[in-house]
Amino acid sequence: MLVFAVSPSLSEAQSRYDNSFPVRVGIFYGSISKITYSVSGSSLEVYAASNKVIETDSHTLTASVCQQIYTSSSAESTFESARISAEKYGVDALVYYDRGSFYAGSRSASSDLTPSGGSKVIFAMEGGLSVAVEGSKDIYVSSDDGVTYLGSSAYRGKLNFYIKGSALHAINEVGMQEYLYGVVPKEMVSSWELEALKAQAIVAKNHVITNYSKHTSDGFNVCSTTHCQVYGGYSAEQPKTNRSVDETEGMIMTYRGAPAEAYFHSSSGGRTEAIGNMWNYSLDYMTGVKDPYSTGTPYDSWEANMTSSEIEQALLSRGYDVGTVVGVKILEVSENDRVMKLGVLGTKGMKILEKDSIRIVLGSSKFRSTYFTLKSTSGSAPVSRSNDIGIRDSGLKNTFDRLDSFVSDRISDVSQDFVSGSSFVFSGRGFGHGIGLSQYGANNMAKEGYGYKEIISHYFSGVTVG
Repeated sequence: MLVFAVSPSLSEAQSRYDNSFPVRVGIFYGSISKITYSVSGSSLEVYAASNKVIETDSHTLTASVCQQIYTSSSAESTFESARISAEKYGVDALVYYDRGSFYAGSRSASSDLTPSGGSKVIFAMEGGLSVAVEGSKDIYVSSDDGVTYLGSSAYRGKLNFYIKGSALHAINEVGMQEYLYGVVPKEMVSSWELEALKAQAIVAKNHVITNYSKHTSDGFNVCSTTHCQVYGGYSAEQPKTNRSVDETEGMIMTYRGAPAEAYFHSSSGGRTEAIGNMWNYSLDYMTGVKDPYSTGTPYDSWEANMTSSEIEQALLSRGYDVGTVVGVKILEVSENDRVMKLGVLGTKGMKILEKDSIRIVLGSSKFRSTYFTLKSTSGSAPVSRSNDIGIRDSGLKNTFDRLDSFVSDRISDVSQDFVSGSSFVFSGRGFGHGIGLSQYGANNMAKEGYGYKEIISHYFSGVTVG
């Protein structure tokens, strides 16, 4: 059994997981980072570490990166005094903050200026004056009304800017409750039943707690995308979802005294899946449960049609060359009826797709889940040793021999014949990986009068909510 614990860097004082618990959310970073940002709000304040660099009533600052700036050699004690000294540089005026002192300068080279190397974050203000700050991870911008805009999106708490590589990165530092305000309406329909929203709030809280160090190397805790969980900041907030967060403040899901790992998906299709059947570890409280509450939902059933050439191209895009696809076969299913192994047979050999890689390789837009059956639309005979469908000297015998040595005893319940043809129909149920909380199921349970603790206990066996 594998149980995830909270990072030891988190203090005991934060054990209630209320709004004093800090969450650093990556908004723009890595490959999607931008060089310039527009920051706005009322009475903006810029801090370098704990020192206020500037406070302005201007409603907009432009944050950008400068690789080299030019500053005067004399230090000033205040921003205002440096600003007055910098006025001689006109529209190119620059105030540079470095380790507690201010310097007047310009972004243009001049004989009376000293060049300063390294990357700096520059905040350009209305009126032409700019302030440059060392590009550390300690540069923060906040607004006196508690809401700061990054472009058109609004965020509570503070925005943290820093330079990594050649790009300017931005993160949002908020308390746990404020973070959840921006998550719950992005992950569940905000008009749904309150008890379902409460269950979502707790599951989302557990998810960030047990993945608190996921992006440590990037300088924050979690990102704002589906790679972690979707976060929309203040712009996403809704009164009902905020209420669900407020009414579950400080509450988490535990298993044997430790915060429980938590996942969620759209709809199970009638049965959730054991985490070990989807990913490479197991948890006693996520072994799969019957879920009649997820039937009759908009994602109760789905169908994906793929031609043999489309399957071939999907494999090729991932670097798997099996040649011309001649057959597909469900090799193994879990005790919860999801496909564990899918074999694709081609003229050059066979590729076995396992667990969630089935959706990833063949396309999650078509394969809403791994809970599916398979048939051919061509009506051609199945591929077998006695029927090689006219393929000669292709290595199929060796392919079958390799298959025999690989297949586990579980496959004995599945036909040994590959489904052949030029087109295949995958008929499935549910939407998502099927692990943990079914969101549609949770909402239907709430409609039937179940409370959020009962909803969580249904999907996570043996956990405690408190």
